[in-house]
Amino acid sequence: MHEQLEDRARIRNLEELSEIALISAINSTNGEPETFKEAMMSKDSEKWTEAIKSEFDTMRKLGVWHKVKKETMGQGKKGLGTKWVFKRKNDGQYRARLVAKGYNQIPGVDFTESHSPVCNDVAIRVTIAVALLLGYVIEQIDVEAAFLNGLLDNEVYISVPEGYKEFYGEIIDDEILKLDKSLYGTVTAARIWMKTFTSFLIQQLGFERSWVDPCLLWKQVDDEFLYIIIYVDDCLIVGEQKNVKWCKEAIKESYAITEAGMIKDYVGADYKLGIDSNGKRFVSVNQTKLIEGFEKKYNKKSWNTPGAPGTVLLEDESGKMLTDEDIKEY
Repeated sequence: MHEQLEDRARIRNLEELSEIALISAINSTNGEPETFKEAMMSKDSEKWTEAIKSEFDTMRKLGVWHKVKKETMGQGKKGLGTKWVFKRKNDGQYRARLVAKGYNQIPGVDFTESHSPVCNDVAIRVTIAVALLLGYVIEQIDVEAAFLNGLLDNEVYISVPEGYKEFYGEIIDDEILKLDKSLYGTVTAARIWMKTFTSFLIQQLGFERSWVDPCLLWKQVDDEFLYIIIYVDDCLIVGEQKNVKWCKEAIKESYAITEAGMIKDYVGADYKLGIDSNGKRFVSVNQTKLIEGFEKKYNKKSWNTPGAPGTVLLEDESGKMLTDEDIKEY
């Protein structure tokens, strides 16, 4: 009996040491917490708590789910698990996002189609070229909580997320959450959002879908044209200033958006608008931040970049050949 008590005490001590080690590891790193428990035990727990509450409030406001009895679930349906993803933004904001474990969804039972298009880089470049030619402005917007606005057309259930009971009280054991809107992590989330948003632009705002790219839409306003490019929740609006302003205000009536102003950073590339010595507008494009991000992530400055056999690299228009050292820099 005495030995059993000693064993139990030893186990409790080990558990306490594990908790202390976990807290120490979380607080000593600059990374984001990996789990809900880590977030609640970190030195920034208050900020993560605010971020979680904000996400819950957004989902409630948008009507992402409602409670149902488990016995009402369709045949073969199961509740998906969820996890929290935490991110500390460059501007200091703390973000928490609830993500469904969509890898447990069964094709033919939980969904049929999952493909969702994104805009082609050629469509982006051509549209920007048209904007320069016609003197149009190029503005960027971000649709907040985009996937949570997607209207579901099939049955999807999730188990009660971590933190739900703490923030909103107990939920009885025989209930589960049925999704009315798409949720990050579900297999069809991107497809449903794209379908919902493009339908809104076409039916409510009078846009037409381009036949060259499903994510490029256009609208004629008198003798002028208005374009919108969609890359998931990031959009470019291209046209005369007054038409771009009208488009943003019309979208705001149905969706919360963040206005980023003139195009600067879009789909992994940095854009800079300017005027050359002849007074003509131009756009320069680079991926410096993306490359620097790789360097920082992998702590590496030099990369071996294999090229096609027989490729000849020139330094400039003069035809000077690059040395091996020059090639490494590129």
